Amino acid sequence: MTGFPLYNPNAIYCVRMANYGSLCPNCQKPFRTPRAKLCAECGYTLPEGTLAGPLKERDD
Repeated sequence: MTGFPLYNPNAIYCVRMANYGSLCPNCQKPFRTPRAKLCAECGYTLPEGTLAGPLKERDD
């Protein structure tokens, strides 16, 4: 998810999905926080009064 290799199996517990917002509709990268209004990757701004919300697990 972060693109950084985890060499220690226990390090996965440090990467919590609840800390990230939903996927940006423009670039498909997660917002930095669930309360974000602006995507840090591409600069996409959510509509007025809208928050990113929590990141959900993929249904692959």
